[in-house]
Amino acid sequence: MRAACLGASARRIKERSVDALFVRISKEMTIDQKRVLVAKSRQEFEERAAAYPDLTESKTKLLLLRERCEAAATIGKVTDRWVFHPLPTIDKVRPVPVIHILPDG
Repeated sequence: MRAACLGASARRIKERSVDALFVRISKEMTIDQKRVLVAKSRQEFEERAAAYPDLTESKTKLLLLRERCEAAATIGKVTDRWVFHPLPTIDKVRPVPVIHILPDG
């Protein structure tokens, strides 16, 4: 899937006119584990919002996402860098999303 995505979009990725992401969903977590993760993420968001009261909710989420991008974790044998979503939800579709930022080339 990675090769197909990069092959089809390589020129636009290099031009920085498009970004390519993989999303992984954690299906093996229990509901209690998900609740703990969501609560910790919400607490971090509230702390950041209190530290920057002039920011809107959207800008606070963006700030958290930028911080997570800077601290992206390397996971897997291909040395992929993954960013954990700043405000995951417990819904059935996307309980714990993790985003992989594909390289520029």
